[in-house]
Amino acid sequence: MEHDPLTANQPFTDPQKETLYTVIRRRRDIRRFRPDPIPDATLAAILRAAHQAPSVGFMQPWNFLLIREAAKK
Repeated sequence: MEHDPLTANQPFTDPQKETLYTVIRRRRDIRRFRPDPIPDATLAAILRAAHQAPSVGFMQPWNFLLIREAAKK
């Protein structure tokens, strides 16, 4: 079985820490939407990551809405 660094109980490496801090610094609220659709593979990866995000008591109190119609956006 291949070692999965994301599930191992190991401290983050310095490059992993820097990547995390970069992502946090770049995070921005969405105020405008791009007109081009998100590729299905990208959307699936985003949703997988979101479902793995921490929540208090593993309650995962979020819902995701996929809106593809421009008029509804």
